[in-house]
Amino acid sequence: MSEFWSLLGIEPTLDTIAIKRAYVAKLKVTHPEDDPEGFQRLREAYETAVDEARNAKVQQEYEAEAEEEAQAEEIEEVMENDSTDDEAAADGDADSQAEIDVPTALAVDFLNAAAAIYDDIHARVDLKRWEALLEDDKYIAIETRQILEYEMFKLFMERSWAPGPVWRLLNESFAWTEIETHLAKYFPESYLYHFYMQTREYWDLSYDFAAKCELDEEEIEHFLSLRGRAQIVLIQRDDELTEQFLLEAAEIMPEEPDLGRMLGQYWSRTKDWDKALLALQKMDVKPQDTDYYNELANALYQTGLDEEAYSAYEQILRYAPDDFQAQTGQARCLDKLGKNIEAIRSYIRVWKECPWDLHAIHQLTLLNGRLEQILPQMEMDQGEGSLLHEIAEAYAAERLFNEAGIYILSYIEKHETLNQRQNYLLGHMLYQLDRYEEAAPYFKAAMEVQPLDVDYKLELMLERANNSYFLSDYELALALFDQVLELEPAQDEALFYKAESLRRSDRIEEAIEVYKFALEHQDHRLFHAGIADCYYKQNKYVESSFHFNSAELDDRNDPVYFLEYGEVLLETGKHRESIDMLDLALQKRNFYYAHYFKGIAYYRLKEYEQSRLNMREFLEYEKEDLQLYANLFIGNSSMYLKDWNAAVAAYRELLNHLEGEEDPCTFIKFYATALLAARRFEEAIEPLEQVLSMEEDNEWAMLHIVRAFAELLNWNNIDRSLYRMLSASIERYVTRIDAADSNPYILFYAGLMQYYAHKYKQARDCLESAYDAGLRGDTGSYYSLVLYGAGEVEQGLEIARSVLQDCPDHPDYRRRLQYLEEHYSKRSKFLGRLGMNPYRYLKETTQRFDFPDILGDHALRIEFPGEVIVNE
Repeated sequence: MSEFWSLLGIEPTLDTIAIKRAYVAKLKVTHPEDDPEGFQRLREAYETAVDEARNAKVQQEYEAEAEEEAQAEEIEEVMENDSTDDEAAADGDADSQAEIDVPTALAVDFLNAAAAIYDDIHARVDLKRWEALLEDDKYIAIETRQILEYEMFKLFMERSWAPGPVWRLLNESFAWTEIETHLAKYFPESYLYHFYMQTREYWDLSYDFAAKCELDEEEIEHFLSLRGRAQIVLIQRDDELTEQFLLEAAEIMPEEPDLGRMLGQYWSRTKDWDKALLALQKMDVKPQDTDYYNELANALYQTGLDEEAYSAYEQILRYAPDDFQAQTGQARCLDKLGKNIEAIRSYIRVWKECPWDLHAIHQLTLLNGRLEQILPQMEMDQGEGSLLHEIAEAYAAERLFNEAGIYILSYIEKHETLNQRQNYLLGHMLYQLDRYEEAAPYFKAAMEVQPLDVDYKLELMLERANNSYFLSDYELALALFDQVLELEPAQDEALFYKAESLRRSDRIEEAIEVYKFALEHQDHRLFHAGIADCYYKQNKYVESSFHFNSAELDDRNDPVYFLEYGEVLLETGKHRESIDMLDLALQKRNFYYAHYFKGIAYYRLKEYEQSRLNMREFLEYEKEDLQLYANLFIGNSSMYLKDWNAAVAAYRELLNHLEGEEDPCTFIKFYATALLAARRFEEAIEPLEQVLSMEEDNEWAMLHIVRAFAELLNWNNIDRSLYRMLSASIERYVTRIDAADSNPYILFYAGLMQYYAHKYKQARDCLESAYDAGLRGDTGSYYSLVLYGAGEVEQGLEIARSVLQDCPDHPDYRRRLQYLEEHYSKRSKFLGRLGMNPYRYLKETTQRFDFPDILGDHALRIEFPGEVIVNE
């Protein structure tokens, strides 16, 4: 055994699956990281074994095909010698038999016997002769059958005109249909098509007439060939060849039945109805031959012989009452004969049997459109009335022709009092068309007489109850549903609409109980959807979420459920799922509230741009409800996005909707905060003062009023009125706020004011206190100036340098330090000292003052937890 088979641990085989299994088994003990060389050898062994197996298979297939071809040639040679030289074959019989093997000899014997049966037209149509040959034990050996499988199919390519049952018997014996792919390699497509036709009983042609005729064998074979080819080209719709073959065949056997039928089919297809009728009328057929009578009836109809066509269709229906083609034909005849009501009944019969029959539907539509002309021509006797009632019953069973059914029953009502069933049918069809107001009196009239049939009584009460429900007459609907449920306590439709009636009547607890009872009997999605809505209305979002999820919402549900489910998901913290559900709601209908809920979901996900986009979309549609909160979300989102002016606009709009709010002060704080962040200080003072009017000791508002005045002052050219306002605001702060609770920034602003008022000692005290409280930046920069001016040079320089080190790019801090250092280097020079005074340092307005956290108020801290807005 080769080395690679040994490595795989199996015997040589052509089975690639077995090779792969052996390779996988070896991989479990040969790991590439532990034994890379062993793994490589195993891989090479696997690939070599697979290649060898595949090559061997190819070689075997090639040798088998070569052997088959040689065997076929040998058989052909033997059969040719056998048929062309009988005397020589007889003299050398022993030698010939010695030259070929036994299976081949038996196959040749079988083929000769088969050819002999075929060549005798009387034997050819005798199925028992073929059965006897096929069942002969002499030919049962596998080797012989394998040869005959191909050779018999080849023999019948030259002898094709055998009865269908013979073909099917041979196919059953040799299983030709199971080797279609193999046969397609060796035989023409036209022959294969002919073979497949013979395996289907529908295409069978009769051979009895040919077998009994007195023509010679050559003429019979020629006729069968023409007839068979005519059938093929007729199926293939090759009209030119069809006519040629049929007419030639008719010259030989003009009375042959199948030929007559094919002629009738051909002339019918070419719409030469007179010739078709002539051909079909010549045929002598059995009364139960429905195919023939359908063709005959159609030819009669097409030539205008409507009464005769109707009779022919009647003949068919006597033997085959459900024959769809005959039913349709009979309806056409009635329509053409002007028997409109009978035609409608016939078309209804066709339509019931074949709901997809577009012709019947079309004809019914046309006839229904003429009811206004048709019905007045009828005599409303008992028979006609019964016929109309029958049609109305049929229309009531389907929604397609409800309008026509209503017209018929309304016509009957004009001539006589409707009975109970007719009242119900009329109410039912009006109900089907959502004409609930019109349906109500007919349902009421139908219920005045109690039906004896329990099922019918249940149907009548249920439909009247549903009609009342859709009329929003919930009291009557509930009474009727209770009657239905007395008869059938678990009737799911009655339970559903009873619960819906209760829900729509705001009897939510009762509705929930009915839904629970219904769910105990049937776990239906509609029950889940209804009870989910009830829990939603009770703000029981966890329970609502469970049932909405079980409802598996789709297009059959009320679109509002998608909106409610989206809100429920929002309230249960499933924000992303909420957005997806609300998007579905928007696809169903333009629920602009979905944008509001989406805005909240995005806000909670901290996707602030999406939040305000959705809130703005909501405000495009809604001009009254939730204006306050929609603008609040837009403002808050803008604050997080640092889009201060957008926040100002939203909060300003919000203030227009404060009516009825218990705490308007908080919303005013939002507005003031946005103005401060946008550095719109002059506008900010008014809302800050409003806050103080409502919360007079609000430290945050007082501090930011101080800041606003400080920012508004031009310190290079001080406006005295502003200065006084700043001073007063500082005084107010200091007076009202306890020192222990005060913000150190008030000291910074007080020191700044004293500094620019040249009150350097007071400035130093304030700035020193602010600095000691932890403020740096502007506080440290100004503190360094007053220290230096007071003679504490080293400390002033040290603080100035540390401030610049913290903010190296701040131009004011750099300029002030530079000034102090220049002054310090010249202080020993008398003239220099005369010309320099740090208190006279140019007091230009700074780039921006440091400021306290804009969100320092308690209410703002709740709304913006963790956020800080200071000078950046």
